[in-house]
Amino acid sequence: MRGILARLYLVILVVTLVAMSFLALPSCAPSQQEEPGPGATTEAPKYTLVWSTPRTPAYPETAAMLEYEPMIEQATGGRVDLKIFHSGSLYGAEQTCGAIIDGSIDIGWGGGFYLESYDKRWNISSVPYLWESEEQFEDFMTNEPAGQEMMAYLENLGFYNLCWAGSCGYDCIWNNVRPIKTLPDDAKGLNVRVAPGAIREQVGKMMGFNPVIMAVAEVLTGLEQGTVSGVMTRPQVGFRNYKAAETCPYVTDDPRYDIIPTMHMINMKRWNGLPSDIQGILLDMFGDLGEYNKRLYVEDIAKVWIEYDADPRTERAVLTSAESAAWEALLLVRATDLCRVEYGAGPQVDAALALKLK
Repeated sequence: MRGILARLYLVILVVTLVAMSFLALPSCAPSQQEEPGPGATTEAPKYTLVWSTPRTPAYPETAAMLEYEPMIEQATGGRVDLKIFHSGSLYGAEQTCGAIIDGSIDIGWGGGFYLESYDKRWNISSVPYLWESEEQFEDFMTNEPAGQEMMAYLENLGFYNLCWAGSCGYDCIWNNVRPIKTLPDDAKGLNVRVAPGAIREQVGKMMGFNPVIMAVAEVLTGLEQGTVSGVMTRPQVGFRNYKAAETCPYVTDDPRYDIIPTMHMINMKRWNGLPSDIQGILLDMFGDLGEYNKRLYVEDIAKVWIEYDADPRTERAVLTSAESAAWEALLLVRATDLCRVEYGAGPQVDAALALKLK
């Protein structure tokens, strides 16, 4: 009897110890997230936005963006993290717009001439003497139905314009043969590189020279080897990228010739995915950035001409008002007719000419 009780006591002890060991194990049931107390706050989501440009920090559009980057992040309370890629480290000038559309980058800087391959009507941005100022162009795009139609088409493609960043300059004829003041006589026989785009090629022919389409990376070598005798481009690019003081000692300067409108564009899907308060902050900050960018362009172009003129090897021909008017008479009507017929931009041409005559 005593032996039976001892064995029973041992069994009870073992069962008790096993039960206690199971109770000590952590629960495998799903844990319930603790509700924050009345004074607790949850961290707002953060948004990383990638901005890209082919330009180096020597150019105003890049310098301004680098300066505004910390200010934008601060204005959003750290909710936006801007990643800046410049100097073509991600994409070149011709690839930036495509990268915005497909979402490879979020934001990019570009000019109207980069959009011509997506909508031929953007050729009007390159018509010589059509635009008296960048303000006139922005007014056209913002307030005129013909311009609003073009902007709506861009949004359907996948672009959203955060701000106008001003005209990054105007085209000048740089060459290493002779000064050019009278068209078409002074330009005859010159092989001049023009940026890709049918209207610039056609306008080159109207001016009297032989337009040459050449990749940006090949221009300096082409000038040095004599493949081309000149290039049509804005002051900063001619002076910095193509070493104009060495390769193109002659330049024709007419600030009335054209404008090169630029903007900061964001991928439309990315834009629609941002909270409304973040959108509002970005529009305010990029609006300020655009105005700052415009001032930097003016200062930068003045600086370029001071340095260029100081070099004894160079000669800058600044058109008089009469010479500029003669260029306009030669080019404006023919170029606008080209936009009407070839690029389906009749309503845009009519509206732009009406603004010009105001």
